[in-house]
Amino acid sequence: MGIQRMNNVLVKHSKWLFGIITAIIIVSFVWFFTPGVSGNLLLGGIGGN
Repeated sequence: MGIQRMNNVLVKHSKWLFGIITAIIIVSFVWFFTPGVSGNLLLGGIGGN
């Protein structure tokens, strides 16, 4: 019962969920591979004031 109910929710909101997941992936790629002013946290926050 619970799985079927959850599946219905996922089908109804799949566009929103897919959009949110896509946005999170894009933001994390940009954040990890582009050291900003504060430096890349993955590399220990090197540089930046």
